[in-house]
Amino acid sequence: MLLEIIDKLASIEQTTKSATKKTIYTLIAELEEASTINIDFFRTKQLVQIVRLYKEWIHEFDLNFKANIAIIMRPLLDSLQEDITVKSCETKLVFKNRQLSNVLIPLYVHEPFHKGMIPSQQISSLKIKFPYLFKVNTENLANLSAFELFELSQLGNHKSLGIDLSATDLNIHWQLVGLDFLKELDYPTDLQYPYVNIHKGYFSHIA
Repeated sequence: MLLEIIDKLASIEQTTKSATKKTIYTLIAELEEASTINIDFFRTKQLVQIVRLYKEWIHEFDLNFKANIAIIMRPLLDSLQEDITVKSCETKLVFKNRQLSNVLIPLYVHEPFHKGMIPSQQISSLKIKFPYLFKVNTENLANLSAFELFELSQLGNHKSLGIDLSATDLNIHWQLVGLDFLKELDYPTDLQYPYVNIHKGYFSHIA
């Protein structure tokens, strides 16, 4: 697991030129050093310290990388029974002639689903990267996590994408699990904050 995390972080570090690069490099170096410790007790102790540093550093990561890094690091946090207190971050939605700032995005949602507007030409790559979303139907809908359900909600017309799920079924499921899932996503649960689908919700709000 640790080597896989290092490899994935290295892939991100090699493709970015932002200020995030140095922090990711330092995180990788710390993890590589921990991976060389042969005694479980001391390796675990070192990893706990690294995770605590990561929790401080996460605020320094660019938004484009924050979610991807959080998803990569999550198995390590889970194995150490560690958690991140804040599970959402802010982004900006940009439309043709308007934009909206301070839009909450769940931290563990993959980056392609942050904008709420997914171009049709990206769908084929999404089917490869996120096959679980395109295999959803009424019977297995309940198996999705809160973060996966959020991702599914950004795909728009599911029937046209070959997903055997109606908008009615999806809405009913959100009504059943919504309160618990919104809390897990670190979203406000006030009825005045109705935006699960960040494209349709926010677009209709500012139109």
